[in-house]
Amino acid sequence: MEITFDAYGDCVYRAIMMQKNLHDLRGVLLDDPSLEINILWKVPPQKFGTNVIAQRLFDGVAGSALLEAMSNFSGEEAWARKRPIRFPGLVRVSPETFRIVKEVCESKYQLRASLNALSKSQRQKFWSKFPTWTGIEVRRFPILIESAKAIRFYWFLNSSLKKMSATNWAAKIRQQIANEFKISSAIRDRLIELRRRELAYFETVNPDLVVGEFRTTRPSIKGRVVFQDGSARIYNASLPFIFCDDVSDIVINPLKDLYDYCPPGHARNAHHVRAKLMVDPITPGSNFYCYQSRYQSDFADPMKF
Repeated sequence: MEITFDAYGDCVYRAIMMQKNLHDLRGVLLDDPSLEINILWKVPPQKFGTNVIAQRLFDGVAGSALLEAMSNFSGEEAWARKRPIRFPGLVRVSPETFRIVKEVCESKYQLRASLNALSKSQRQKFWSKFPTWTGIEVRRFPILIESAKAIRFYWFLNSSLKKMSATNWAAKIRQQIANEFKISSAIRDRLIELRRRELAYFETVNPDLVVGEFRTTRPSIKGRVVFQDGSARIYNASLPFIFCDDVSDIVINPLKDLYDYCPPGHARNAHHVRAKLMVDPITPGSNFYCYQSRYQSDFADPMKF
């Protein structure tokens, strides 16, 4: 008799099987005589906007970290699981281990697709059954690559800027306040209090004052791989690159520590958008920044706004 599941049951079944496969993978790695950790870093969760020190691992510590990375469990307390530890690096395995890792990655792709098909309430119910996992940990994969010639690890920083008049921002924030009363009380009060301070500012300044909303994403780790045929590709490098061929000739440009993580109002390039903003936001904790006075005249002409 064939057993069938609904969408939610299918996700739970896939997750249970995934946990078993990840547990089995730890044993496969431990028994692999070809396992060679060329380089591996541990990057713990960092506070937003701070410098990041990448900790390079060696010997037995690197081996334990590799098992932790491949099993997709952060090993931290609940507060850290929303920001999992990252393990960029380069690891050589046997062809058989490479095949097993590939199968695990394919099953994770299937689980991710099944999760995306669930409703929000179903996903919340799903995660309550797997408290040692987070969405990020389930969705990220080690990178399987062959015939590589060089790898460069680096930090990727991204930001966005949206500018509107104070009047338009005030209208948008009123709508946000109405919507945020519907979210969970754990974060509602803090958000509402911030929105009200922002709204009070926009209601008291010149209605035509142009203000920018500047958002910076959390720094991510990338790996640019150059292959033997000269082609290149950029990957997310939160987990190590996995190879099964000879990696002794691969040139590795190592990951550097992330310093000088510039906030708005600071930039080495005077033409960068951050250099046009005030150093401090309109109110503590806000993403809204006024433009420096010498740039406000740029918005007097509607054609420039």
